[in-house]
Amino acid sequence: RHGDNHYKYAKPYIESGIPMFIDKPITCTEEDAKVFMEELRAHKVPVCGGTVCALTDHVQKLKKAVKEEEYGKLSPKGSMYYHYKSHGESFLAMAQDNFKGNGLYIFDEPEAALSPQRQLTLLYEINRCVKEGSQFIIATHSPILLGMPESEILSFDGKIQPIDYEDTESYKITKMFINDRKRILDQLLDEEE
Repeated sequence: RHGDNHYKYAKPYIESGIPMFIDKPITCTEEDAKVFMEELRAHKVPVCGGTVCALTDHVQKLKKAVKEEEYGKLSPKGSMYYHYKSHGESFLAMAQDNFKGNGLYIFDEPEAALSPQRQLTLLYEINRCVKEGSQFIIATHSPILLGMPESEILSFDGKIQPIDYEDTESYKITKMFINDRKRILDQLLDEEE
């Protein structure tokens, strides 16, 4: 998340020839990555990266609890069930099998795996759980998911603030494209030439 700081903090250690582990992301741009790699080679410093989150005590306890089925099975159909489906179908099946009432669910762009039709199915599942006391925090660009009745939509463009559904960029752009597809494509594709 703060990869722009990782190189800055690692630089003195690189110059001193000290091996390091750097949490991801190591850099945020390709240019920074190239400079970083050149310095590592010049100083012959071994570096490995990844994330330490998997090694923390609470993650290890959670892994153990899941393995021992303290929280139940991931799927009542068996752990390999989702692996035999497409990305979108496995995501939707996981939601349908595991969403329960009185829960808290946090998603980052769940629409990435789903067709518009399947986004409607997800919306149905979300609504079912909300009626049973669940809450959802969803980062999305989907005008379908943004359309959830009685949801609070926050815009993160500049200052974080509430925004009406019809004022979201996702809604305005989708509406504009659907209502005037030919003109938009003509302008967009003509500008590239």
